[in-house]
Amino acid sequence: MVQIIIRNNLMKVLKISLLISFLFLNISCSVKANSKKIIPELVVGTGTDRDNKSWVFEFKFDDDWHSSKGIMSCCWGRGGGQTHDNVVAPKKLNVSWFDFEPERNFRAEITLSDRLYGYTQNLPPYYLVGQKREVTDITPKLIVGLGSSGEVVVWISNSSYSRNKTGRVMHEVGRGQAICLPSINEGVPDNCQGLADEPKIKRSF
Repeated sequence: MVQIIIRNNLMKVLKISLLISFLFLNISCSVKANSKKIIPELVVGTGTDRDNKSWVFEFKFDDDWHSSKGIMSCCWGRGGGQTHDNVVAPKKLNVSWFDFEPERNFRAEITLSDRLYGYTQNLPPYYLVGQKREVTDITPKLIVGLGSSGEVVVWISNSSYSRNKTGRVMHEVGRGQAICLPSINEGVPDNCQGLADEPKIKRSF
């Protein structure tokens, strides 16, 4: 009888210990996830300053995850693109691209603001003028602008573009100047010359 009581008590203690361990594990995982600043859904898109055609070779965040590469020709501050699920808020962008007019190769590493994650969590609704309705189900848009002179600007927005909409916000979270890589092909002019004298982008978006 005594042995049965002791065994039952041990089973209760074991169950309580397992429950406590499970709770601590869940709390630990939750804290770890929050410390990583995970964004459940993020749309990443690019655009050029003059709607000029470019080819993106590399589009990588934190040496970890990639977004869409390939041809693009539109538009400055417009963010339609690839959707990514459960990404850690990036701190760095590596991008390289070829601008067809003028023919230039660019490469840049852009440091992104620590405020990026906070912006994705507090984006306001916007209003569709033509449909006369408010959009409240907001998916954060990370928009990368690639300038023909090598300037790179990065924003977080609540909407892909501004046409027929009010209430759109654009939070700048990164800006920098790309390195122009001179052509190594014989007979091709060095289009990087005079780059510093070209006018810079004055639009905020």
